[in-house]
Amino acid sequence: MLILAIFGWAAITIGAVVAIVGFTLSELFWVGMGLSSIISGVLYLAMDRGLSLLAEIRNALVGETAIPKRSSFDDVFSDGV
Repeated sequence: MLILAIFGWAAITIGAVVAIVGFTLSELFWVGMGLSSIISGVLYLAMDRGLSLLAEIRNALVGETAIPKRSSFDDVFSDGV
C-alpha cells in the first residue's frame, strides 16, 4: 500500500502550496482547492493505515504472509530496528 501513502503525502504537499498561493493572491477558489487537496491527502494516509492494519490482522489469523512486510510509507525509512 506504499502508493497510497505516496499519493497522500503528494496531495498534502501540493495542497499546502496551492493554499499558500491562494492566500497570497486572495483567491478563495485556490484556497478551497488547496484545503480540499490537504483533506484528500489525509484520507489517503488513513486508507493506507487502515488497509495495512487489515492485512496484518489477516496475516495473524491465517498464519502466512500474503503481502510483504513493508506495506507502509513509514517502514521505507526504518532499518528494522
